[in-house]
Amino acid sequence: MDAIVDNYFVVLERVGERIEELEDAVVTTPRPETVREIHQLKREVILLRKAVWPLREVIGALERRESRLISETVVVYLRDLYDHTIQVIDTIEASRDMLAGMLDVYLSSISNRMNEVMKFLTIIGTIFIPLTFIAGLYGMNFQNMRTALAVGVLCLPVPDDHSGCFSPLIF
Repeated sequence: MDAIVDNYFVVLERVGERIEELEDAVVTTPRPETVREIHQLKREVILLRKAVWPLREVIGALERRESRLISETVVVYLRDLYDHTIQVIDTIEASRDMLAGMLDVYLSSISNRMNEVMKFLTIIGTIFIPLTFIAGLYGMNFQNMRTALAVGVLCLPVPDDHSGCFSPLIF
């Protein structure tokens, strides 16, 4: 059984290395492929947890059971094996927490990138909306339109009640 627990440690070591690689990828260049890999790792960690949890129960039951078949040296070995199993479970839980945190970091990075794009688009909109308004206003095809564009003053055409023509409204 100790070889089984040692194999779990080896697998967890590889998972830990992949987690470190993914952490760097999430911070530097967040991509959808990174999220897929995070989810895949999360599934692997859950499978490991499902495999180790019953092992912990079995070893704990063997350690607590009073039997003449289990000598005192074996009980010491079982206690050591139980401690290793608990370490594996703790490492699995830490890996799960790290992966959940990486998903949060990914979503935060994507949100920050989107905020930068929105800031740029806001600046562009701020520049072009007044220009579009002025071009639309003076691009209208009115007869006898009397408007002027003074410095700092925008004149808008409004209908004159008695002449049927437009007279300027200054605001």
